[in-house]
Amino acid sequence: MNRSPDKHLTDSASKAPKLKPRGSSQDGLRQYNERVVLQAIRLNGRLPGAEIARLTKLTAQSISMITKRLLEDELLIKETPQRGKVGQPSVPLALNPDGAYAIGVKIGRRSLDVLLVDFTGAVRQRWDLHYDFAAPDRVLAHIAECLGKIKQLLGATHWARIQGIGIAAPLNMGAGSNY
Repeated sequence: MNRSPDKHLTDSASKAPKLKPRGSSQDGLRQYNERVVLQAIRLNGRLPGAEIARLTKLTAQSISMITKRLLEDELLIKETPQRGKVGQPSVPLALNPDGAYAIGVKIGRRSLDVLLVDFTGAVRQRWDLHYDFAAPDRVLAHIAECLGKIKQLLGATHWARIQGIGIAAPLNMGAGSNY
């Protein structure tokens, strides 16, 4: 008995959109879970591991492994253990302010601000420059001077923890000259 495939099924299968397989590497999943844990602590403040597990819906074992890595990377710090009624004391974990830094630069029509922000979002240092017109040479020289001060302030170890520099400026700097 020779059966040929159903022509209708064959035609519809060839017209169906091709699925593009998507997956995640183990490393990608690890980084995602680390970000989830850091975000939970950032939003809720210092938390013990059990509370992080509850908030993130990750297992206690996963939280233990993730927080151990984040402690080794100095992104988290252990705080004073809290003694409860039963069992081992819970150890709250918090973001390490020195875990990472960002630099923000705002170039305005009348002033320039440079900020050094730590991992908790606190402004560590602020420099400003006021002017009548944002002359590029003057603006760039001030930014370079501030970056030098930040590098000196942080030292080599913490300078390496700079994660990025954000720059904000008006679309058209000359548009403000009529004000």
